[in-house]
Formats: sequence, C-alpha cells, structure tokens
Amino acid sequence: MEELEVNLRINGLFIGEFGLCSMPNYETVLHYLPDNEKDVWPHKMDSVFWYHGPGHGHWDEEGKLTNFGKETMPLDSMKNFIVATQLGQTIASRYTIEKARCGWPKRCTGLFHYKINEQYPGASWSNVDFYGNAKISYYFNQDAFMPLHACLVFNKLQVAGSAVSLPVHLLDDHNELKDEEWSILVKAYDSQFNLIKEQAYCGAGEINNNNLCVGSFDLTEEETASTPLLIYVALTAGENKDTPFYWLNFKEKPGCIMNLPRTTLSVTREGTKFTVTNTGSVPAVGVHFESWSKFEYTYEDDGYFWLEPRETKKIKVFNGNIDKIQVASWNS
Repeated sequence: MEELEVNLRINGLFIGEFGLCSMPNYETVLHYLPDNEKDVWPHKMDSVFWYHGPGHGHWDEEGKLTNFGKETMPLDSMKNFIVATQLGQTIASRYTIEKARCGWPKRCTGLFHYKINEQYPGASWSNVDFYGNAKISYYFNQDAFMPLHACLVFNKLQVAGSAVSLPVHLLDDHNELKDEEWSILVKAYDSQFNLIKEQAYCGAGEINNNNLCVGSFDLTEEETASTPLLIYVALTAGENKDTPFYWLNFKEKPGCIMNLPRTTLSVTREGTKFTVTNTGSVPAVGVHFESWSKFEYTYEDDGYFWLEPRETKKIKVFNGNIDKIQVASWNS
C-alpha cells in the first residue's frame, strides 16, 4: 500500500474530492460501542467497532486505516488508533490544500475538499463526525483555507539527512494587505525545541494574484536530522496573525509528536471566551480543548494550534457544555 507522502504529489488544474478516511473522535466511538467492546483492543473484524468502519464491515477497513495511521502513532490502543487515523487525515489534506493554493493561478485554479460532515456515526472522510464534533483535520484545514495565510510547500514528509529548500508563500484572497506592512517568521526546531534556524521575510502592500512566493526556507543535511523536525510559521500583518506549524520525520518514531519536552498551560474564562496561556519555557504544540459533554454540538474558533512560551491566545467556544471544557496540548 502507498504511504502518506503520496498525498503530497496530488496535482491538477482543478483538484476534486481529495482527502483521507479517519475514525470519529474517541468519545464518539465510545458512544456507539457496546459496553463489551469499550475496553477491547484490537477488535475483531466482526465487531461493532469495525461495522462502523468505512465499509461497514465488508471491506479491508483495518488495512486501509492502519496503513496510514501506523506512520503517525503506535497502534497499541483504541485511543491511539483513532488519533493516528486523524493525524493521517490531517497530513493528507492540509498539504494538498496549501500546495494547490500556492499554485494559483498557473498550476492550480481550484480544489474541492471531500468532505466536511458525515451522515453516519463511523469512520469516514469527513472532518466533522456525525454528532457535530470536529476532528483534528478540521482545524488544520481551516487554517490552510484562511484567506490571509502564510505557508510552506513540501514535496516530502521524511527529510532526515537531506538538504531541503522549502518555498515560503504568502496568500491573501481578500486583499487584506493593501495598506499593511507584513512579516513572516519561520523557525525550525529539533525534538528538544533547540532552535535550528530562523528566518524573516518582510514586505508591505497588496500582492499580485493573491499569491506571493517570498523566498525559500533552506535547511542543510545536518539541520534536517531531528525526529521529529518541527517548523513554525508566524505571519503578522496589522492586527492579523497566522501561525501554522508542521512536523516532519515522524515515520521512524510513530508518536514522537506526543513525546516532546513538556510545558504547562493555564486558562481563564469570561462567558464563552477562553484565554489560553503557555506558562512553560518551551512551545505548546497542538493546543486544543477537550473533556466537554459530548454529543452536543461543540465548536471552537481555533484548535490544535501552537503557542510560543508565555504566549496567550483568546478562543471562543460555541454551544456545548462549556463548564466541562479543559485545555490540553500534545506536550502538556
């Protein structure tokens, strides 16, 4: 079977129905599983767990989901399996979205992502599960589609020991930069958050065709050796800020993105607005909200984001039982 990296090679003047299947959120799966399957792993192919797979028990669901999932996480528990498939889905879609947008208008004129929501409580290509709860990919894809966005273009996911030159693009669909100065800061970190390299790109005013390659972010063979290799991007333009991040070289150590040096988070609340602060000395990676009462539609205006040490971000939460919400990250 193919590897996750094949998704980085999707090209076309118009890209339609791309994406990847993943399991629903862990709490959703627990909701539809019978009690005798909730503490079982792995599940037999005639189980309710696999009946809620993409083929409803009739095709090679295990093979299809584990093939990509095994690159991102150890598949040693149901929870890890679910997260693995969602990380695989995230990687398969967000890189394609950004690459297509960076190809405008000569190499790509549009794309159609499949899909947002789901009509059945089970594994699917959707970014939001049957109960309205967003998967990991929802937030990464939301960032990739932001009208004002800075991103890098990748041809490979596993780059250890190879020199790379990564194009840095500035995208501005709504011409928000017309009267603004802007700057893009790109940082590369190793697995211990040692800074490998940082580089800034600056400019002012609107950009032609809503898409500008501002330069490249180059790393040597020695600089790409870390597992994982983390790349953080910060676009600042007036009051606008966009902060995507990437992780590479994860295949050799599935789960390495969850084993980074630890940090701490604090959160305060005013109504439906939450202020999250990274109180530690290293970046907080994959900051998100969890532990609400599931199966009520719950949505945050951002999730799975990066916070620099001592950085604060305000997030609004819509619906759900906000009294039960907690903040977490992949390294807290």
